[in-house]
Amino acid sequence: MFVLINIWVTDDRKNIFPLGLAYVAACYEKFGKVKVFDMHYLKNVDELIDYFYKNEVRFAGFSVCSSHESMSRSSYLAKTIKRVSPNTIVGIGGPHATYQGIDIIRNHLEFDVAFVGEGELSAMQFAKNIVDGKSNCYEGVNNIYYRNSEGEVESAEYRKNDVYILPARHLFPTCKEYTDKFKQSPPVICIESTRGCVGKCNFCALKLDQINGFVKKNLDLFHQDLVLTINSQKLGQADLFFVDADFLISKERTKKIIDIIKSCPQVRFYSISSCTDSVLRCGEILDDLFDSGCTYIEIGVESFSEEQIKRYNKRSSVEKSIEAIELLKKKQEKYKFSYQIDIIMFEPFASLEDIKITNGFLQKYTYASSSNEHNFFHMMELFPGTNYRTMTETAKLCMASSEMDIPFWKFRDSRVAELYRVVSLYNNKIFTLKKALEKKIEERICNSGKLDCSDIRNLRILKTMTYKWFDEMVNSNSHEHYIKIFKKYYELYQKIERGYHHETE
Repeated sequence: MFVLINIWVTDDRKNIFPLGLAYVAACYEKFGKVKVFDMHYLKNVDELIDYFYKNEVRFAGFSVCSSHESMSRSSYLAKTIKRVSPNTIVGIGGPHATYQGIDIIRNHLEFDVAFVGEGELSAMQFAKNIVDGKSNCYEGVNNIYYRNSEGEVESAEYRKNDVYILPARHLFPTCKEYTDKFKQSPPVICIESTRGCVGKCNFCALKLDQINGFVKKNLDLFHQDLVLTINSQKLGQADLFFVDADFLISKERTKKIIDIIKSCPQVRFYSISSCTDSVLRCGEILDDLFDSGCTYIEIGVESFSEEQIKRYNKRSSVEKSIEAIELLKKKQEKYKFSYQIDIIMFEPFASLEDIKITNGFLQKYTYASSSNEHNFFHMMELFPGTNYRTMTETAKLCMASSEMDIPFWKFRDSRVAELYRVVSLYNNKIFTLKKALEKKIEERICNSGKLDCSDIRNLRILKTMTYKWFDEMVNSNSHEHYIKIFKKYYELYQKIERGYHHETE
C-alpha cells in the first residue's frame, strides 16, 4: 500500500489542484492500492496518523513546495509517521527535494529517500522494486538521493523522464470540490501541455532540475486527460488553468491545442502564462487564441531595467517586452481579456534607478489594474542552488544555503532598503485590507440597482491608490518624505473605510 501526502500551506498559489502529485499517484497505482491525503484541501492530521496505525503502509511520499512552511510541516508529520509505523519508507519529492535533496537526506532521518525532478520514472522503478520484494528497494532507481544500509547518503544516476501517463485525478477531490473549497466558479481544470522552460533565467528554480529543461507533453494524452476529466466529473462547464511556464513556446503546437479546446464545448475560458518573445512569435495566431476563450495571460517581464534584465539572464529584452505588451493592448481593442505582468521589483542588487524605470512602465501599461498591483511589493526568492543565490552569497547579502528555507537577504543599495521599509508598511496596513473593501463596494454597486456616485468615486480611488502612492514614493528622496506620503494615503484609506465600516464588520 502506498500513501501520498499533499501538505497544506498558506500560499494561495496552492489553491489549485495538485497536478504533479496526481501524475505520481498514477504510477504507484499500477503497483498497488494508493491512498491520497490532500491536506491542503482538508487538514485531516488525526485521520492521517490513525491510518498508519491501522494499515501496513509500505511507502509514504510527501510533495513539498519551496518554502520553510511546507518543509517544516512535512518534517513534523514524517517524524510522527516514523514513530507509529517505523517500517514505512518515507520519501520526499517536489521542488524542495529537487534543489535540496542531498541536504534533506543528510540532515533529516525522518526521510529515507528524496525524489529529484519529475517523479514518474523513479516512482515506477521504486514501486516495482517494492512489489517485487527486492532487498534493496533503491536498486536501479534513477533520480533519487537515499540512505544506504550503512546510513551513508548515496545518489542515483540521472536519467531523463520518459514515463508519460494520465494523472490519477480520481484519487483526489474533484475540480468542483476544489474550486468550491477555494471559492471559484465554475470548476477549474488544472492541466499542462508542457513542463519546464527553455529560458535560462538565473533566479528560477525550474532550472535546478538536472534531468529535464523542457518537455512537450503528448497532445493525445493531453486531449484524453481533458475529455476524461470533463466526462468523469460530469462538468457541464469548466475553465482551464494551464500550468505551463510558456504556453506559446511553439506556434504550430499552440494551434493544435486551440483546436482541442474548441472541440470541447464545456470549456468556457482558459488562462495561460507566456514569455514575451513567445507572445511575439505567436502574434499571427493571437486572434485564434483569444477567440477560443483565452481570457487571461500572464507574461514574464521581470523588469523594464536593462541592468536587471542582464543580471537575470533573461532570453528576452526590454524592447521585446514593450513590443509584446503593445501587441496585447492592441488585441484588447477587439477581445475581452486581461494580462498580468510579472515583475521582480525588489531583489538584492536592485538600485533605486532600476525601480524608478520599472515603475514608469507599470504606470504606463498597468495603471489601476488590480491584477498587477502585487508587483509593487514583489521580492525575489533566492532558491538554493541558483546562480542568483550564489551571486548574493558572494556579495555577502545573504547567508549560505540551508535545506530548510529561502533566506532573508539584504539590499546592496541603502536607498532601496529605506524605500522598502515603507513599502512593507503599506502592504500590511493598507494593501491587504483594501482588497476586501474593494470587493465589498463592487458588490454594493452591482446589487444596489441605482447609480451611487460616491461608491464609484471611492472604488476609483482605491483602484488607483497603490499606483499613485508608489509613484510618489519612488520620486521622493528621503525617509521623512516616505512617511509623510504613507500617512497621506493611510488617512485617505481610513476615511473611505469608515464610510463602509458597518458593512465590513
